[in-house]
Amino acid sequence: MKHLRAALQRVKVSDLRDWAGETILRRGRQYVKQVAELSRTAQGELAALVSGRHLYTTVVYFHEDGAPGGLCSCPYECGPCKHAVAVILAAAEMVRQDEEIPLRQETDDLWYMLPKGPAAAGDEDDDLSGPGDPGGSMADQRKSAKTIGKILAGKSRADLLALLKELAGLYPEVARRIRETAALDAGQVDGIVRALQREIMDITAPLAYYNPWTQEGCLPDYFHVQEQMAALLARGHADAVVGLAEVIWRRGREQVAHAQDEGETGILTATCLDVVFQALPQSSLPPAQQLQWVIERLLEDKFGLLESAVWLLEDEAYTPAHWQEVAAWLVERLAAMPVTGEETFESAWSRAKIVHRLIDAYRRAGWRERIIPLLEQEVHHCRLYNELVDALLDAGRRPEARHWCIVGIERTRRPYPGIAKELQDRLKKSAGREKKRDLVAAYLAEDFFNDPSRRAYKALQKSTEKIGCWPAVRAGILCYLETGQRPDSTSPRKGSDAWPLPPTEVVPAEWPARYFGRSFPWLEMLIDLAILEKRWDDVVRLYAAYRKDPHWFGETDKAVAAAVVESHPDVSLGIWRAMVEDRIAAVKAKAYDEAAIYLRQMRRLYEKLDRTAEWRAVIADLRLKHKAERRLMSVLDGLER
Repeated sequence: MKHLRAALQRVKVSDLRDWAGETILRRGRQYVKQVAELSRTAQGELAALVSGRHLYTTVVYFHEDGAPGGLCSCPYECGPCKHAVAVILAAAEMVRQDEEIPLRQETDDLWYMLPKGPAAAGDEDDDLSGPGDPGGSMADQRKSAKTIGKILAGKSRADLLALLKELAGLYPEVARRIRETAALDAGQVDGIVRALQREIMDITAPLAYYNPWTQEGCLPDYFHVQEQMAALLARGHADAVVGLAEVIWRRGREQVAHAQDEGETGILTATCLDVVFQALPQSSLPPAQQLQWVIERLLEDKFGLLESAVWLLEDEAYTPAHWQEVAAWLVERLAAMPVTGEETFESAWSRAKIVHRLIDAYRRAGWRERIIPLLEQEVHHCRLYNELVDALLDAGRRPEARHWCIVGIERTRRPYPGIAKELQDRLKKSAGREKKRDLVAAYLAEDFFNDPSRRAYKALQKSTEKIGCWPAVRAGILCYLETGQRPDSTSPRKGSDAWPLPPTEVVPAEWPARYFGRSFPWLEMLIDLAILEKRWDDVVRLYAAYRKDPHWFGETDKAVAAAVVESHPDVSLGIWRAMVEDRIAAVKAKAYDEAAIYLRQMRRLYEKLDRTAEWRAVIADLRLKHKAERRLMSVLDGLER
């Protein structure tokens, strides 16, 4: 138990993300409440039942280095499953709460259902569970198959034939397997492919949905299709597998687009498509066309169904000559796309995906010298300013990189401010590399003007204190928040208050206040900075003006009340009393509980000030005004105990 508890104490979310991936981690978090009968085994494993589409048995263990491992009876075979992640999260929470994880007895019913982890790998005891048993893991199935092999080895040919005929009559799946195996052995692939195509059509026809709470739904079951595609590939029919994958891609992608199942259909579809990446290199398609097959579908993939295709693109079997063919094909694809000069976000995004694939092809083809000209050609159509700047910086062409930063900011600052911000950050980093501290500070000031925040204010303060001009910059910043007039965009002021920072390499945009939905004075920000600098009188003065604003919204109340509790206790008491009245007016049990939070804060402050009589008067007044509200009276009774 010590090893298990220590492992659970050390495990982090980042460890689980590295182990299972972001998608499985997210799904596992949603299944924590579905974990039941969580226990530990004598071998130091975690064991539990997890409710999903079915009830699954799950075992989780930790290696000596703390890395997790797991076995589950669910059909997911592409790595750690969401049920294993859910078990770890549930167990880690028990350890955090200092709860004991009970020991699972080997006589319990659940014990016989559990997949056996590595601690039991040396156990050679036979069991009667068989391949395909939904209660067994892949490890259990392999061991059971070995046991059955021993049993069958002792039977005569006649006995085996009789047994197979009996099983085929009892179980349609067995009869189908016999027919399919015979057809494959005889090379009769066309019939199998047609049957699988019909099966795929049936699988992808219904609307996919699933509710994990009620365990009701309709999800695609690709198990037999996957099994037969693997069998086709094993017998050398890679082209047939690629053809079936095309049907799954066309039909399955449409099903995923309309599914209502929190990503389950996408995972099942992606798992089934994984076999095509084993089939493509064995197919009759030339190597360059194999790459094109993958890239064509990656360009169409909006749901991350082909994430596992990355390893195929990185296969060293594809030579620079193959990638040169791919690059030529992508150039043709790009040239065929219409260019209007006023691309929408959607059209620019579609074009940019091809450009990124072409850049990757150029790198793998050994044509790196073509990347910058391509980006220069496409930079305005696809808004690839950051990519072009980075390529120029990697090539040591800093003046050109600076030029494109400036051009990009001018063209994107209004329609795409996020791109402009990234470009401005590159200019700021460039100024830092050149040790132009005043220019770095000017960019930090630009950051504040574009998106005022406490963090931006502190970064600007730290920078300007190093060059000795913080007082003048601070005065300009506060003046801007009061008036909306940027201190660096007016004619220079005389005296000590003149703006001390140089102009940036980009002309500041004169944004109208309404563009950001701002009004000046920007009281929320002025209050926040006054709290930061502990200017309590200014906090109270600004808050009084803030409450008079017709667009006043009470999010700042808590911060002000907490900030001035020592310097202006009556202001804090007044804010809390107003918040209490606001919550009581909602006439809801939850609102009464929220009101109690502020009433407790008032009581502590009144007692600290030795003004308990005023506290009692507040409670008496509330009782008188709201005597009909029984739930509130109960809350007030609790406050007086």
